[in-house]
Amino acid sequence: MKKHKLASFSILSILVLFQVLFFTGSLNDFTDVVSLEIQKTAHVLWEKSYPRAYKDAASSIVKDPNGGYIISGFTNSSGKGNYDILILKIAANGSYLWNKTYGAEEEDIGYEIINCRLGGFALASTFTNTSVAVTNSDFLITKLSPTAHVLWNHSYSGPNQDDISSWVGDEGFSIAECSNDDLIAAGVTRGPFNDNDIWLMRLLPTGRRLWQQTYHKKDIDRCFSPHSVLQCQDGGFAVVGYTYNITDSNQVWLIKVDSNGNELWNRTFGDTIGFQRPAALVECNDGGFGILATTKSFGAGDSDIWLIRTNAFGQQLWNKTFGGPEFDGATYLQEMLDGGFAVLGSTHNFGAEQGDAWLLRIDSNGDLLWNFTFGDMFGNSGAAFIFEGDNTFTIAGSTNAEGEPFSDIWALKVRINISTITTTPSSPTETSSAFTIVFVVPFIIVMGTLRRTKLSSKKVRK
Repeated sequence: MKKHKLASFSILSILVLFQVLFFTGSLNDFTDVVSLEIQKTAHVLWEKSYPRAYKDAASSIVKDPNGGYIISGFTNSSGKGNYDILILKIAANGSYLWNKTYGAEEEDIGYEIINCRLGGFALASTFTNTSVAVTNSDFLITKLSPTAHVLWNHSYSGPNQDDISSWVGDEGFSIAECSNDDLIAAGVTRGPFNDNDIWLMRLLPTGRRLWQQTYHKKDIDRCFSPHSVLQCQDGGFAVVGYTYNITDSNQVWLIKVDSNGNELWNRTFGDTIGFQRPAALVECNDGGFGILATTKSFGAGDSDIWLIRTNAFGQQLWNKTFGGPEFDGATYLQEMLDGGFAVLGSTHNFGAEQGDAWLLRIDSNGDLLWNFTFGDMFGNSGAAFIFEGDNTFTIAGSTNAEGEPFSDIWALKVRINISTITTTPSSPTETSSAFTIVFVVPFIIVMGTLRRTKLSSKKVRK
């Protein structure tokens, strides 16, 4: 387990680059110094918050094919109930366009929203069902038009909910589209012993359920976050959650199933003493998996961001933690074209005392390439991002600009600028031979000798 210390990482990165050199000629009589400096800065292209009456929070974001972005989340600003599902549309420059809320009298929470190839969006939510003898929750899936009008919505109860007196409800968190336009959805349902099991459902594009399966390992098994389920390259599915017994603590639990939901294998990660909670799952280009989690078992702090890389059979290849002595939490993960990862979370170590959104870039070995925090003095958190290319990210999250218990949905677009090199020309004497230093950085050739310089992480504020 390797704990990254941000204060020293940049120096280590430079030293690695210095090892990949090719020399020709002689080094005699060089009097000038070549200065190598790689600078990383974050430029905020736009930043907006969307105030409403009370408390709003973002869960996920997608790019709207018609332009702009759609953010899903929840609100208690609408006056309909405790919490309602919230859909917010913003323009490409972050300007507010419209919002819609859905819900009844009790608590309804919107989690993951996805684009559908057939048009519109699909949304996974947890819905409080007041139409039964005992108020309980169900998994709600809603199909929305491109303008967020409800085309259909269905609430689903798990296979062990025949006893309506059960105090354990069903909850929905994650949804993904299959290669044939079906939907795969993940949540948690009541188990046969009134405990919790991870729950998968496959649906037709009309919302009709094709099958459902539950998965049990310990006393409590839960899929608890958006971005937790996906269809794999082989046509099966993978879902990540956590599992624990009443006498111990959470372990991350990865389950691989076939196209009918039959379990093929499962793996756990972490110890049973601390606390681990997964935030996101991706399948990598080589068929392996990247798992993003928050851990209290490893690292140096109260909690840290934890990134796990596995092969196609769920066997761990490496894992790394990122954070400081205070709270750091994970929310979103994406594999990048070079096999590394972009990670989003929140930190109380490297930004404002009340917390900032934290964006990190990790290489294919789990080593930190760069990181930046974003926010103001009041506290901010990141929920998810869209990678736009050219080191540009559109981030959705929440801000506490008005102070607790108020919060607003918050979005920003940032570009990470990486400068290459600055040099002082070298002038060999008449008796010396010229030489060339060639770096593995594309298209960079530097003449002269080297001087080590330090990279540093940057804090970005309004």
